[in-house]
Amino acid sequence: MKFNTNSSFFQFMRTLVSFVSLNIIFIFSCVPIVTIGSAMTSLYATTIKYIDNEDIPLTKSYLRAFKKNIKSGTITFLICVAFIGLLAFNLSFWWHFKSVVSSPIIVVLLITMFIAVLVTEFVFPLIARYQNSVRQSFKNAFLITVENFFKGLLLIAIDSITIAIFYFSNFARVMILMFGFAFVAYLKSFVLSKVFARYSEK
Repeated sequence: MKFNTNSSFFQFMRTLVSFVSLNIIFIFSCVPIVTIGSAMTSLYATTIKYIDNEDIPLTKSYLRAFKKNIKSGTITFLICVAFIGLLAFNLSFWWHFKSVVSSPIIVVLLITMFIAVLVTEFVFPLIARYQNSVRQSFKNAFLITVENFFKGLLLIAIDSITIAIFYFSNFARVMILMFGFAFVAYLKSFVLSKVFARYSEK
C-alpha cells in the first residue's frame, strides 16, 4: 500500500505539526518572562513571512528571528509593561480616591491605556518587519494606530475572543497550548500584512 504524501491530508498534518512545534518553542521562549517581547516579535516575524511563503521552516525562522530581535524585543516589552503598569497603578489610585477631580482623570487614564494597548498591538510586529530603533518603532506604531484605528480594534477583538475561549473552555485551553498562540498570530498577521503593505508601497 502506498500513501500519497502530497495529498491534502498529509499537507495539513505537516502544517499542523509545524504550528505545534512553533507554538511550543514560543511558550518555552516566554518562560523567563523578560523574553516575552522577543518571543512575540519573533512569532510575528515568522507568521508574517509564512503568509508570503508557506515553504519556510517555521521553527528555524523563529529561532533566527529570536536571536535577531532579543535586544529590541526585550526593551520594548519592558517599556510597555512599565508604562501600562504605571497607568494601571494610577487608575487604581484615582478609582478609590473619592474626589471631584477623580472622574475626569479616570476617563483620561482609561483612554490613554486603551491607546497604549493599541500601540502595543502594532509595535512588536513593526519590530519584526522593519529595522528601526525602539523609539522610532513606538513612534511608527502610534502613527499607524491613528491611521488604522479599526484594524487595531480587530486585532484587540481577536485577542479578546481568544482569551474568552481560553477562560470558558477546557478543550480550548488544550488547543491553545498546543498550537493556539501560533495560530492566533497567524490570523493577526493577515491584518498586519495589509496594514504594512500600505506603507511599503509609499
